[in-house]
Amino acid sequence: MPVYRRGKLSLAEEMSQATVKRNGLEDALKEISSQYKADIVQQENIIRQAAAKIHDGYEYRDVDCEVEFNVPERGKKTITRSDTGETFIEIMTMQEKADLFCNAPDNGEADAN
Repeated sequence: MPVYRRGKLSLAEEMSQATVKRNGLEDALKEISSQYKADIVQQENIIRQAAAKIHDGYEYRDVDCEVEFNVPERGKKTITRSDTGETFIEIMTMQEKADLFCNAPDNGEADAN
């Protein structure tokens, strides 16, 4: 009879170890599956953004520009794109005029205009 009991204990230990290993594998599978799902969502977002740009025919990008105030004349500004050199002339906003007035260097000379 002792041999029979030892067999049950051995089988119980084997089953216990297999259960713990299976649970670990299931957890790893869930983690991997979750990561792949996140990667798929990321690629879907890239696809959606690219499709929208293709559909619209344009995209917005930040471009460094140089701005010269009161050029070519007082109250206007010249904007030059750093990437293409293209220039635009626009009327200065009230805020830009106020900023220039408040930040003007005090050299003791009054502006004639």
